[in-house]
Amino acid sequence: MLYDYHHELAVILTARLHPHKVLDVGCNDGSLVKAFLSLNCITFGCDNSPEALSKAHPGVLRFLNHVDVTRDALPFGAEEFDLITMVDVIEHFAHFKRALSEVHRVLKNDGYVYVSTPSPLSSFLSGCRDPTHVNVHRKGFWIRLFVENDFTLYCELPKTDRFEALSFIRGSYFRNLALRIYGVRWLPNIRSDLIFEKK
Repeated sequence: MLYDYHHELAVILTARLHPHKVLDVGCNDGSLVKAFLSLNCITFGCDNSPEALSKAHPGVLRFLNHVDVTRDALPFGAEEFDLITMVDVIEHFAHFKRALSEVHRVLKNDGYVYVSTPSPLSSFLSGCRDPTHVNVHRKGFWIRLFVENDFTLYCELPKTDRFEALSFIRGSYFRNLALRIYGVRWLPNIRSDLIFEKK
């Protein structure tokens, strides 16, 4: 199920941004890495959880790195990647300076960063709060943060491209309610799905 979502996301981002080399920061079990590899993109991932990495498919293990990007340097040279993805990870960071500095360093000058993160409204709709989500904010916060760290907003992924993002909602009542009101204007506030370009 998660791989299907990640594959769909990889297809969308590849069609929009045409990356050759991709880095997935906070790759978990490497599902998104596997999806990009299947689309013939050179792809690597990093995560600070050995447990998550241990669950990776054997075919992608050699592309994954154990790195805490909030503290450590990424094991890549400057300007290596066309696209860096950060899917459901940045809300777990207690601080951002080192991570965004490293993302900026390894991203090519004409490269992109895709950030997908839940908004405060998502906790309300799901009926639970994840205690590891230490930085959950509205879209404007993330735009200001990336602009302050030498990125520019390229675009917001259209809501028609992120229908599956609602899959995080727990419980049939809230999930069905969210699906019924999908066309309502405030739905994009459930998640921020932003693409930034390196300045």
